[in-house]
Amino acid sequence: MPFNQTEYDQLSAYARYRIMTVYFKRGWDSDAKTIYQTLQEKYPEENPGYPYVEMAIEFWNEYQASHDLEAACDKSIMYVSQHAEILDPLGSHGLWDYSYYDPKIICPFHN
Repeated sequence: MPFNQTEYDQLSAYARYRIMTVYFKRGWDSDAKTIYQTLQEKYPEENPGYPYVEMAIEFWNEYQASHDLEAACDKSIMYVSQHAEILDPLGSHGLWDYSYYDPKIICPFHN
């Protein structure tokens, strides 16, 4: 398949968001902050990866206020529930069936 810059930006932004959440889980807050800042720098508003930045902002703001991973995940899930189109590039790669990729999977620390 030919390289697709749009898809790359979307998937790499999502991957950085997931790394940020894992860093918080491990207590690596300064590393999570680095990832968060990098997300904002690499994926400005006009970039196809920007919706994942917005999702990360929702997570970040809640986590900074509450230090509660589940509450932060709830914010990410709420964002995705309102912007379901950002699931499209995550669930169309052969191994992943879109029907299995729903908003609740977007954050690994939600009950």
